[in-house]
Amino acid sequence: MDVGIDMREECYGIVLKVLQSYKRGLEGMRKTEGRLLDLQTTDAPAMSNSRNLARVFGEDAWRKVWSESVANLHNDCLVSDAQRRALLKGHNFRLTDMLQIPGERLAFFFTTMEQIASDPQLQSELSLGDAPEGSIPTLTMLIPCYDETIILEEAYLRDCDGVRSNLQFIISEYKEEWSNFAAKHQESPDALVERFLQGALESDTVMEIKLWASYRSQTVVRTVKGAVNYLHALQVLHGQERMMRSGQLLIAHQTFGSVTPANPKKAENRDNNVMWMLQQWRDYPIFLVFDYKQ
Repeated sequence: MDVGIDMREECYGIVLKVLQSYKRGLEGMRKTEGRLLDLQTTDAPAMSNSRNLARVFGEDAWRKVWSESVANLHNDCLVSDAQRRALLKGHNFRLTDMLQIPGERLAFFFTTMEQIASDPQLQSELSLGDAPEGSIPTLTMLIPCYDETIILEEAYLRDCDGVRSNLQFIISEYKEEWSNFAAKHQESPDALVERFLQGALESDTVMEIKLWASYRSQTVVRTVKGAVNYLHALQVLHGQERMMRSGQLLIAHQTFGSVTPANPKKAENRDNNVMWMLQQWRDYPIFLVFDYKQ
């Protein structure tokens, strides 16, 4: 009985510490979201955003890390072109001025950088900017697939329930991100949707729309892109060669190459989409594993 009580008390203590840590993390993020960004100089104040980044990544590397981070947000249509420029300038910009998702991501990022920069021991252990050879643990990521959707097809996005198409439904959930996407193509959001539904767009633009929607749906390409982001981070921090030695992604596809008699077009699209991913991210250590059947 005493042992049981002791274990319960220990469990309660652990849960309490986790909750307290979570609360401190949220409070830190909220403070960061409302604070003006300072990325113009690595001088005083001692704990400015740029000073923290320089301490963690190195004096020369932190600007490249920040530039890549902003570029990724812009490529994902999470920030507008004006916000991209403001973030790169890094002055008089609050994270609350942007969408919730990128704002929370950057708040978490800056909060983490501040915690690392304020702890010399942690900073020394991580040494993200100049990690010695062998200090980065190798990571193999495995994504199993059977017959899940790789990339949303054009026909599916055009399908309509009598009120709106599937693409219009996805847009209704991510209106500002669609506006950012349309602005990159110098189109109004409504006009771009109509041209897609009418089949009046170039094939490259159609593919970009399929990817935009797929990255906001339950698809394999969304999962793969998340894994590629880790490999890309290694590439930015430590170069191509060390990235190739430090991580790899295996796509284990159980139905790749097989023919579905009832729907051969679906099987063809599936295999083409898998090959598109391999081609798109050919500079990364990504391998396709599948059952070979003659």
